[in-house]
Amino acid sequence: SPRFFAENFGATDVIANDRAPARLKDRQTNRPQRSVQMPLRDYVNYMEDYDDRGMKESDVPLYLNGWHAFKAHPELLEDIQWPQMQYFVEDHTRMILKEIDTAISGKKGTPTNPQWVHNTDVLLNKVFMGPVGNITRLHFDAHNAHGWLAQVKGSKLFILYPPSDTDLLQPLEGEATTQSPIDPLAPDLEIFPNYEKCHQYYAVLREGETLLCPDGWWHYAVSLDESITVMRNFYNALTNVNGLVKLFANLRKKAAA
Repeated sequence: SPRFFAENFGATDVIANDRAPARLKDRQTNRPQRSVQMPLRDYVNYMEDYDDRGMKESDVPLYLNGWHAFKAHPELLEDIQWPQMQYFVEDHTRMILKEIDTAISGKKGTPTNPQWVHNTDVLLNKVFMGPVGNITRLHFDAHNAHGWLAQVKGSKLFILYPPSDTDLLQPLEGEATTQSPIDPLAPDLEIFPNYEKCHQYYAVLREGETLLCPDGWWHYAVSLDESITVMRNFYNALTNVNGLVKLFANLRKKAAA
């Protein structure tokens, strides 16, 4: 529960946003994204107060989205049970990272930095926490990643579209994450007339359930009540390994710059 995080990790500083994912286009509007840094205990108090007073139409809730809780508090890794792989393609991320690390060393079978492998793997795990009404705008995950989302508390509505709908969703240019300007709950058909041709899927994710978003699948989410979601991006050697290799290459370029 949010109270568990407040009582055990309350002094940890977190950043909450009123829009997610972040969008460069917001800076060109009269209402750019608002971000607030605060101790986790204060954010949980905010969540509880927000739910108590109810949501107003003009009141956009702050969202603790993409918090790297498992990096800040590695002991939490012991509380996560990965989904059974008979439902998903296998998660080969750690194995691929080890192979990349060994290849860098130039010596077969000799890793250069096992801690790097662990740290990179852990960064692919995130927590999303917030009150009713938190929205994750329509996008698909970067670097060709698959992703699963497990609902720990509360429920969320997910709206999804296959990769074949990408052109119909008119991706925004210049964003770090591929995003669409369309709001699936209130699409403007005069501006986006081709939206009606999209193939929409939806699901309400409840506590104890997990949703898989394969590489390239668009997704939009809204919290139906106080919510905690755990997410993991992952890679499979037979389906999207190139995404992880490109991600690593980009990180190496940035480190060398």
